[in-house]
Amino acid sequence: MAKITAAVELMRPLNGLMMGLIVIVGAIVAGRGWLPPALDLVGGVLVAFLLTSSAMVLNDIVDLGIDAVNAPQRPIPSGRVTVGEAKALFAIISALGLAISAVMGLPELAVAAISYVDAVLYDTVTKKLGLLGNAMVAFTGVSPMLYGAVMSDGINSAVALESLMIFLFMVGREIAKGVADVEGDRLHGVRTLAVSWGVRRASFASVAFILAAIAVSFVPPLIGIANRLYYSVPIALVDLIFMYESLRLVASPSKKIALGVKDAILYAVPLALLGFALGAL
Repeated sequence: MAKITAAVELMRPLNGLMMGLIVIVGAIVAGRGWLPPALDLVGGVLVAFLLTSSAMVLNDIVDLGIDAVNAPQRPIPSGRVTVGEAKALFAIISALGLAISAVMGLPELAVAAISYVDAVLYDTVTKKLGLLGNAMVAFTGVSPMLYGAVMSDGINSAVALESLMIFLFMVGREIAKGVADVEGDRLHGVRTLAVSWGVRRASFASVAFILAAIAVSFVPPLIGIANRLYYSVPIALVDLIFMYESLRLVASPSKKIALGVKDAILYAVPLALLGFALGAL
């Protein structure tokens, strides 16, 4: 039981469930309030969950040395899961996720495969390359929205703009994460903006991306592709949360504050997704 619990922790199931929710929202936005068949939705959520989980597992395999400094309580550095067991888990859930997407159709497989390759390249190659790595991991947050859209009526302007918002928010979050992890990242040669520019300048960069996302958030109702009332109320709350957290980070670019900003952005995502879904009605 302890081994199973550690494996589940390694997969970070809440992240996978969040990505599954984004698939559903992408389908709603693309379908202008209508959903595809239930079986397709279940398949899309499973693909998002499995491939997100595989990326989480691979991340911990690659980051073993860094986590030994930044997060020694994680399953692999703590010894609760061996590297061999983690690699087996990664292979199994990767294969399952890609197989389900292949059964669903060629467009779905294309989005899943691109997202999967992006995640693997990030974990194994580009993570140490600062902003490029931030952008690549941010794309993994956008791809479930695109997956849901291709399951439905395709990528429309609302899907594109809301995907851009997610992308910008996630880049800002990843830069803030680099501020929090600067000690271990510097030790292991990870060239985040916090390492290359210093934590204060990196904090300003994080805020710049978050503010850009907030600016994009005004566009859908202004051009008439989102219900102004249903969309604007939850999105305005999200914008206020992100603005507040940005000001905190700029005022005090410390590890504690950066972790708080990173978590706040993640926890506000369901509210943003609610706004996206309601805006399609």
